Amino acid sequence: MSDRPQPTNEIDYLIDGVRRELCSLGTLYEVLLRSEVWVMCNKPWDGKTKDPELQTLIVKSSEEGMPDFLPAFSAEAHAVAAQAKYPAYPTLNKMAAPMVVMHCGSTTGLALNPGTDFSIQVQPKGIDQLRKVFGPKPASDAA
Repeated sequence: MSDRPQPTNEIDYLIDGVRRELCSLGTLYEVLLRSEVWVMCNKPWDGKTKDPELQTLIVKSSEEGMPDFLPAFSAEAHAVAAQAKYPAYPTLNKMAAPMVVMHCGSTTGLALNPGTDFSIQVQPKGIDQLRKVFGPKPASDAA
């Protein structure tokens, strides 16, 4: 039996596969964009109603020239482990991954499962590519 942590869901399996060069990033992205993920917010959200007071955690980079990241988690347990670091965002909301991707601005990347054994970062350029291939640009970035 391996001491290596075992994936617990399809996204974890694919991240593990990408790291071990057993599957492509494209496959991971296709599955991700059909999935739901957990994000840390300042309050509960029903997933439908527009709420101008709702804030989603964006982790600001401490390094000059490095992008900010929106952390998203493929499993609630992954998110719970990260919550202690961000007390201003005590609520976990489950959201459609495409909505989360569209929430990333042109200078914000996506950190999937940060702090876990099954983490991967999608840089802002990768988010732009996801939008080109899999969906429309967010209204704030549309020209």
